[in-house]
Order: sequence, then structure tokens, then C-alpha cells
Amino acid sequence: MTKRNDQAPAASGMTPLLARLPRVGLRTQLIAFMIALTIVFILALGTVWLKLSERNFIQMKFIMGQHMLSNLQSMLTLQWGPQRTLIMGDSDQAQLVNMLQVFANNHQLPNVFIVNGNGEVLAHLRYDMIGQTMSDPDLSLVFDQGEIVRRYVPAMGASGLDERDEVIVMGPLFLGDKIVAAVQFSLAMDDVIMAQQGAKRLLTLYALLTALVTVLVGSIVLVRLVIEPLENLTRATDRIREGDLNYRIRAKGGNEMAKLAAALHRLQEHLAKSNLTVTQQRLSLRKTSEQLELAERQVVQQDRLAYVGRVAASVAHEVGNPLGAIYNYLNVLESSIKDDPEAAEILELIQSEIARIDRIMKELLVYSRPEPPLAQPVDIARFLHRCVDVMRHQRQLDGVQVNVETIGDLPTLMLDEAQFKQVLLNIIVNAVHAMGGGGRIDISARVESFDEMKMLEYVLVDLDHGTDTAAFTDLARRGIALSSKAEFQAGEPVLVVHVRDHGPGLSKDAVQKVFELFFTTKAPGKGTGLGLAICQKIVEGFGGILRFESFKGSSAAASSTVVSIYLPVQGLSTEASDPESLLAAMENA
Repeated sequence: MTKRNDQAPAASGMTPLLARLPRVGLRTQLIAFMIALTIVFILALGTVWLKLSERNFIQMKFIMGQHMLSNLQSMLTLQWGPQRTLIMGDSDQAQLVNMLQVFANNHQLPNVFIVNGNGEVLAHLRYDMIGQTMSDPDLSLVFDQGEIVRRYVPAMGASGLDERDEVIVMGPLFLGDKIVAAVQFSLAMDDVIMAQQGAKRLLTLYALLTALVTVLVGSIVLVRLVIEPLENLTRATDRIREGDLNYRIRAKGGNEMAKLAAALHRLQEHLAKSNLTVTQQRLSLRKTSEQLELAERQVVQQDRLAYVGRVAASVAHEVGNPLGAIYNYLNVLESSIKDDPEAAEILELIQSEIARIDRIMKELLVYSRPEPPLAQPVDIARFLHRCVDVMRHQRQLDGVQVNVETIGDLPTLMLDEAQFKQVLLNIIVNAVHAMGGGGRIDISARVESFDEMKMLEYVLVDLDHGTDTAAFTDLARRGIALSSKAEFQAGEPVLVVHVRDHGPGLSKDAVQKVFELFFTTKAPGKGTGLGLAICQKIVEGFGGILRFESFKGSSAAASSTVVSIYLPVQGLSTEASDPESLLAAMENA
């Protein structure tokens, strides 16, 4: 138990240590694995190669010793001739010793001697060893069978080749056909050790070069076949997560990466179809909701209109006649108080208020009982310029800069010009009042393809032609109001007229009420709150849409309001709006 408790802290301490280790990427892991595998393979191959080279070196020593033995045999035969069969006497022994010394010097042999069949040493490099008897079990193989005995004697405690190792060669010496002696000599391994060390250095260099080439080539192949496809897949998944379902990966071949890319493409297509379905369902729900809201608003509006009509007719009858009588009495009274300036001023104020009441009554009658439109050809471009010129002539635009821009060839529409003029003048007058009698009003007109989603978005941003209008996208400060929606089809050509002022703008809540009866942002006595409601009714009578958008920024310079009129082109146009003219107008737009 004590041992287990002592080991627990060490084991638990491993987790923070491993957690602190740097996490490496797949590229680094694969390259490290490839380097390790290459090194292990080269080391294993080098070990086998070194072992084989050791055997080859030893075998070469054996062959070298056999050649030396043949050389000594030639010397012996040359010294005594082939007819001698015995070695005997001191002179023969001296000659044999001299021959052995010459042989040892020629071949740099540290240890060589000659023995007879009894194991007696006949010649040795050390004179004190001559006459000694050696016991070697291999002597019988040499004298009885004439074999050449070769032995490799490793040094004590050495692993692999060592400079202390020896190769011992023992073979017979012949005079004639008879074995008269045996020679034994030792071959040093110095040259073999040097050769093996050179081989090791060469192997090390080869291993390093092979590892370097393998890593370089393997890295290139690895990057192209694995890393780049994986990075492309990662980048594609990030793009998909951001909503870009059209991003595609260029996958070549039929390997697993290409199959994975193809699977990702299928997933993108599935997601795109799902998103399209969701978008269509969302649009369908939005359209259904808007239709319900429209139906509800129309029911409320019809009820309100009927009520207002009854009230307006009753008020016009009950109030109109007394107002006329009062106005006549005031005219009579006016002639009798000319000499009293204070009374004349009060009388003028009374007449002004009575005129305002009369105007409200007339607007109520117009709203509740509108006259049927009198359609006639209206050249839109000329109409816009003419309306502005009329207002300038009437001094209603003093101090206000008005820019009129007609984009492309505008059509000639069948409209009630007087009603359309009433709509445009009312919108421009509201813009002038919003800016306090100064500033700039921009009026633009064009034919474009109807896009419901675009109409619900940021017209203010589009009108600024790509300038920095990021503030206009602040939903908390931006409001949009639409009149009853016309049955426009997607892509249908429509005439769009924008009237934009640079006034202080309206709040989001105020924008939602601009089409309500009697709603006004003007000071008391300055407006009736019926102008935009009447404009809405006229535009809807043309089969169009009236759109109101306002952005109330932190300052007047950062605020703006645009009122847009959408009118159908097909069905309302004359010969000037034939299909070719409409197409040209849309292209110019």
C-alpha cells in the first residue's frame, strides 16, 4: 500500500507534463516518422552489410594466406628441387630458417614457424622456439590428408572485428609428392580494420545522404499527396462553415484524398439544396405572413376608410356650411376694422385657421372618396424635371439644391398626371420641411428588374454608389415602411423613383407609422398627417408600391431619408415602352 501511494503522485504528475508538451502538426509528425523510419532502415541495412563485409574480409584473409602458402612452397621447391624428399641436417635447417625469415619479411608476418609430423618446430622466427614440440589437433589433417587449415581467432572480449584478432593458416609443404613439413602463420587484421572503418565512414555518409534525399523527396511527395489536400480540405470546411457553399477543391486522380474531396463536394451540394429549400420555405413563410398582415391591414384600413368617409361626409355637411358663413362674416367684419391693426391681425389669424380646417376637410374627402384616375401618357423624364421647375418657380425650393438624375431611357406610362404630380410634390415638400429649408435633395429614376429581397434591404447603401455607408446598416437606427404590396413578379421590369433628403431622419418607431392617418412629425398646425396616406392610396391605385426608409444617425450629417415609388412598366406603358425599349432601359440601368 505504501508503495502504491508513493507512485501515485508521480503518475499524476505525468499529465501536466504531457499537457505542456508542444503539439505538432501532421506535417511534422509524418516527416519525423519518415526520418525515424529511414534511419532505422539504414541502420539495419548497414548492420547486415557490415556483418557480410566482415565475413568477406576474413574470407579474403583466408585466400591471401593460401596464396602465401603457395609462395612458400615455391620458395622451398626452388631452394632444394623437386627430387629431395627429406629435410635433414643442420645446414638444411639453417637454410629453412633463412627461407622462413625471407618469407616473413616479404609478407610482414609477425608469427610463422615450420613443424614436422611429430609437432617438432623445425624453423621459427625465434631461435629459442626451434626444437620445441607443439600440440595441435589440426596437424593430423595437414599431414594425413594434406588439407589447408584456416582459423579465425577473435580477441577475448571483442565484439566484431578487432585489431587483436588473428587469422591462422596451417598447410603442408611438399618435396616431390611427399609432405615433409607443415607451416603455420598468423595474419594480422590491421588492414582489414582500416578497410572496415573506411566502409563504416562511407556507410555513415551514405546513410546521411540517403536520409537527406529521402526526407527532401518524401517531404515534397508528402506535401503534394497528403498535406496540401488536407489543407485544402481544411480550408474548404472553413469556407463552408462561413456559408460559402460554392467553394470547390481541385482534386486530381482517384486516390483517397480525391475521394474525400468528392465526398465533400457532395456534402456541399446537399447543404446548398437544403439551404435553398430553407430559403424558399422562409420566403414562403415571409410572403404568407406579409399577405396576412396586408389582409389584416386592408381590413382595418377599409373599416377606417368607411368610418372616415362617413365622418368626412357628415363633417363636410355639418361643418362646411357654417365655415362658409363664418368666412363671409369675417370678410364683412374685415372692412369695418381696417383702422384697428391689432383687430386686423387677429382676424387674419382666424381666417388662416379656418382655411386650415377647410383644407383638412377637403383632404379627408379626397382620401375617403378618391376620384377615378384619368390615365394619359406621361413622359417620366420630362415629368420629373417639370415638377421641380414648377416648385422652383413657386419659390418652394429656395435655399435647397435639387439634383434630378434619369438613368437610361425612361418609358412613357399611362398615369393620371395630376395625381402622380400630387404624390411627387408632397414627397418633395416633406423633404424640404425635414431639412429646415436648406440642404440637398436627390431625385433619381430608372427601370430595373424587380427584386423583392433587394427592396427589403438597404436602398440608402445602394444610392451612395459604394461610398462608406457602413453606418446605414445599423438595424437599430434604420427603419423601413412599405405600402400594400403590389403583385410584382421576380424579374419584372419596374420604374423606380427615389427621392432622398439629407435631413435628420426619423426613428425606427416613427417610420412604422408614416402611412397612418393623422400621423405627422411636424409642429402643431404645420401638417395634417394625411399627405403620405393620400400618396400611398394614389400609388396603390397605379398598381405600385410606396416605400419609406429613414436612418437616424448620431448627427444630421450621418442621417438620411429616401422615399421610393415602384410602378409597373408592363401594362401601363405606351409605344415608348415596347419590349426592346424596356430591355434597353434595363441594360442601361
